[in-house]
Amino acid sequence: MNYQKDFKNLYNAFLKNAIKKSLFYSLFISFAVLFVISFTFWIVDVKQFWIAFIVFGALEAILFSVFFYFFRPTDKKFAKELDSLGLEQRVITMYEYQDDDSLMAKVQRENAIEHINRFDSKLLKLVIPVILLAFMISACVLGVSASTVSVLSATGVIKSGRDTIIDIIPQEDVYYSVTYTAKKGGIIEGELTQTIKEGEDASPVIAIASHGYIFVTWSDGVRDPYRLDLGVNKTIDVFASFITIDEYMELMKNPGEPEVPEEPAMGNIPIPKDEGEGDPTMQRYDENAQIIDGETYYGESVFDEYQADMIETLAQDTEMSTNTKKIINDYFDTIEK
Repeated sequence: MNYQKDFKNLYNAFLKNAIKKSLFYSLFISFAVLFVISFTFWIVDVKQFWIAFIVFGALEAILFSVFFYFFRPTDKKFAKELDSLGLEQRVITMYEYQDDDSLMAKVQRENAIEHINRFDSKLLKLVIPVILLAFMISACVLGVSASTVSVLSATGVIKSGRDTIIDIIPQEDVYYSVTYTAKKGGIIEGELTQTIKEGEDASPVIAIASHGYIFVTWSDGVRDPYRLDLGVNKTIDVFASFITIDEYMELMKNPGEPEVPEEPAMGNIPIPKDEGEGDPTMQRYDENAQIIDGETYYGESVFDEYQADMIETLAQDTEMSTNTKKIINDYFDTIEK
């Protein structure tokens, strides 16, 4: 007996139910996995959101094949399905004795076929429990929502889950100590000891050499006497070093000695010759003359020009703070002869 041929409508209905059940369960699991992967990617800020969709498609294909293998319409399953409609084991009995040619077997088959032909194929409709249907809808909604959020996060439209959690959960502020000190031969103009919140900027300071000294460097290698530490994320404890002009000139005469410090990046102090030697236009070197940037000797008249330029620049600069302008003014007042 060929069930697929003899009971075509009923058999096709049974086949459609097997496909629907396989698709239902495979989609349920696939959407649940899509939600887990997409949500995890959003939390840990993984940009490769497309991986979740590849896994979803591959998993759906595999699970559908597995479930259809179990739900596929075999003759025995088809017979049991028909008996479940109220045929009282007639169809399964007909299946078991389909090769029996005895009179009783023939009568039983005729009776079973008569009852089967009375059934409408609509009686084989697929029935899914409400609870499973609710889980399926929830998994679908969560999977689509999580994947959408993951895509938006990866493309920069919204924040990642990690950043969102940081914004929601109050974080304890971290503060760092910033300390500036001066060695012999100079002073620090500005706030010497500061407590700065992580990520914020320290107040500006400037190292000013005393009379007869020049600024050399900060202990962390910064060569500019004016410093503004931005985005503080660690404890800073630095000092400014100064040497006398005579010491500096002596070092310049013996550049090969190992103790000579690295030459300042902004230039050397030129050593003018005594009057009457070399270029007659060269002014006589005066150790008491102004050393504006701590490195270059400017002579007597040049100082006035630099100070005038500085005053004009400060007047035009609307972004520089009043405190910074005061520091720069104080520095020029200090080095003026």
